[in-house]
Formats: sequence, C-alpha cells, structure tokens
Amino acid sequence: MTTTANTPPVAAIGDQSLHVNQWAKPQSWLSTTDAEGDAITNYQFWVGGTGATGSYF
Repeated sequence: MTTTANTPPVAAIGDQSLHVNQWAKPQSWLSTTDAEGDAITNYQFWVGGTGATGSYF
C-alpha cells in the first residue's frame, strides 16, 4: 500500500483597511494554491488585535 502526504494549502492576503462599520467580502483579497489541486473549502479568520478600532485578522 502506497501512501502520500497531503501538502497543506497556501493562502496569501495583502494588507487591507476598512472603516468602522464597513463591510467587505474577503474572497477578492485572497490568493490560494494547493499542491495536489484540492479545492479550498474552508477559511478561518480570527481577531488578532485589541481595542474597538485596532483589530487585525
């Protein structure tokens, strides 16, 4: 039985700025690739900053 390792996908995103209460769809900001050609089916975002107006994703 031959098994191969699954290479994790690579995602890249440039710096983006939004005003308070401004909405945006991040799909256009993202660039993704997968070495095996697997579809990217999930994205995970989290807040990495502190304060009401100083959040980072």
